[in-house]
Amino acid sequence: MLYYGDAEFYQDDALSFGFKANMQRARDFLRHNCFSHQAIFYPTALLQSLGGYRLDFAISADFDLTWRCWRSGCRFEQLGAVIADCELGGISCQRGLQSYADRVASFQASGAWHYALLLKAYYPIFLAKNLLVRRLEGSRLLAIYRKYKVR
Repeated sequence: MLYYGDAEFYQDDALSFGFKANMQRARDFLRHNCFSHQAIFYPTALLQSLGGYRLDFAISADFDLTWRCWRSGCRFEQLGAVIADCELGGISCQRGLQSYADRVASFQASGAWHYALLLKAYYPIFLAKNLLVRRLEGSRLLAIYRKYKVR
């Protein structure tokens, strides 16, 4: 069993937004941020049985591992609590487009071609959103959006 919870993200020591993880269905993995890797507990035996992290996914090795856990039939248990406090601005934020490409590749590698195609079709929207967020970074408007966005 894999246990996971929620995370809170901070910027300049102020809460920017709370993140409610959801991995109860395979299609939840289509959301760019269905979980926070800082708030997952992977049993060692499960990691070993799946061969650990695939380091060829430089930004999204955590996504790939979690997706492989799902595909292997592992049960996921939502703890219903905040497990991690995180600072915004990590590598997946800085290189969001690479993270997105890694996720597409992870779906393809596992044979989930329909999910890979859906993500490819959604890519123009993701790109526009990513560029807009970068442009608005530090603005009051983005802070309000993050505060009230339902995750």
